Amino acid sequence: HMNRKTGELALYSDDHAHIGSVFLIQGELVHANLNECSGVAAFDRIMLLDRGYFIFLADRISQNLTIERPVQVLLMEAHVRQDELSRFRAELPPNEAVLSIVNDITSAPSLTTLEWKILSLVNGKRTIGRIIQKINDEHAALGILHSLMAKGLITGQTTVSPLLDLTPAPFPA
Repeated sequence: HMNRKTGELALYSDDHAHIGSVFLIQGELVHANLNECSGVAAFDRIMLLDRGYFIFLADRISQNLTIERPVQVLLMEAHVRQDELSRFRAELPPNEAVLSIVNDITSAPSLTTLEWKILSLVNGKRTIGRIIQKINDEHAALGILHSLMAKGLITGQTTVSPLLDLTPAPFPA
């Protein structure tokens, strides 16, 4: 129970920007926020951070109480999500791969709203990394991209066409 501490675990990026917080009351997790996200979803994303640092600020209390589950359960779920992400990353092309919709789809697929949303982002120019940024949830994006590839709806190209990598030249003075 985190030694029954009460306070804020303030999270910072490597460039010292405050990016989020985890709040504890007597060792119980009661609120988390990361950028625009809060609650369990924020805690899940915090657990996926691999850079930055934190500072514990004793006796700071959040006015928001968005988490009512035991921290042990949240940690176990976060571990499962990390394992899933590792599997998705291993089975999908790298984040720099450009995704395209397969040309020879024989029947209309049955997809969820979020699957359609992600499929609509696949345009033959956008990379996996860019789609993750647009969705703002790496786990959800990679899980759905993995599913769309398994259904044979999309494909990834890791060699970028020279036309997609053009750098504009400055105008002559």
